[in-house]
Amino acid sequence: MELFNREVLGLVPWFVGSWLLAVAVAVLLWLAQEWGRTARAALRLLYGAGRPLAPGDLLAALYAIGAPYAALVLGYLSAEVMGLSGFSWWQTLGQGALLGAGLFVLVGLVWRHYMRAAPPPAGMLARSRRLLQTPAGRALFLLWAAAEEFHWAFYRAIPTLLWGPGVGLWAGLLLAAAERALCPQTTARLRRPGGIEEEAWWAAKIIVLTAAYAALGNLWVCIVLHALLEAWVGWLTQRRAAAPAEPARTAPRPAPGVAVLAGGVVLLLLVVFTWQAGRPRLALPAAAAAPASPTAFVVPTPTPTATPPPLPTATALPTATPVPTAAPAPTPPVTYVVRPGDTLKDIAFAFDVSVADLMQVNGLTEPDALQVGQVLVIP
Repeated sequence: MELFNREVLGLVPWFVGSWLLAVAVAVLLWLAQEWGRTARAALRLLYGAGRPLAPGDLLAALYAIGAPYAALVLGYLSAEVMGLSGFSWWQTLGQGALLGAGLFVLVGLVWRHYMRAAPPPAGMLARSRRLLQTPAGRALFLLWAAAEEFHWAFYRAIPTLLWGPGVGLWAGLLLAAAERALCPQTTARLRRPGGIEEEAWWAAKIIVLTAAYAALGNLWVCIVLHALLEAWVGWLTQRRAAAPAEPARTAPRPAPGVAVLAGGVVLLLLVVFTWQAGRPRLALPAAAAAPASPTAFVVPTPTPTATPPPLPTATALPTATPVPTAAPAPTPPVTYVVRPGDTLKDIAFAFDVSVADLMQVNGLTEPDALQVGQVLVIP
């Protein structure tokens, strides 16, 4: 509980400062377009074309990673809350591979259906298309994915600590969406060709990857999935833009089946993953019955004789004899038997203790070194 209070209270200024700074910088950059020739030249330097990743994008990525990293180093945030530790790698990788394959098929079907309707506009998904142009830029997909995932995980840290993962994950999603909606660049993007599709892709991306984190609990795997999905959609867009123009169709054939199927699958994923994140993953042991109260200690009284002895002239007052009390029975320690699929993060969350204290009490050196049937002492 002490760790919980410290994290919640300590993260409030970090979160408020990060949220306000992101919105303030976006508004400042938007207003700088009207400040004269020097300001516009500085903006062209920050977001100029011809490079895989513009300096402004690189600064934004470093800020998105740097704020949570500073909170981790200074002790205001734990790695377990961010999803950086306290999970089983083998189990997470297996689930991530299956989930990633399903997401690739779903995204590919939706974007193939969209690309068949019309070629993408020139400015649509500009960053992803720039990164695909050079081998060095393709490697930067991982950096940008890490920046967005760290930023989202940082925003859902406080709601998760307050309300648990079932509500906290989606509350953090709404906070990130509110930050993006308050930026004037988002409003301007919606007015240009392809802007609505780009914002729809961002919304679908954060929803699907939040659902993936609800199922996996591993931020590292979500970063890889994020980078692969971003590159996959960028490649589809670039390929369709480079294809020769098709003759205009007088009556394009509607194909709503794929879109309806994709929307149904997304809704099903959200329901299943939210239920899985919200339900208790551990069966807590029943509380031990309170020991019965000890019976009263009966003090024997002397039996009077027929003829009592004569009273002495001066008698000393007898001292009170303390009545012995029964010693309370020692309270047995709370234990938990490890079951298949359990992780230290899940056990610590279920009993409201930290992973570090759980490892120290049980003499564990590796968070993944759990065996089925192992008895853990809960501090």
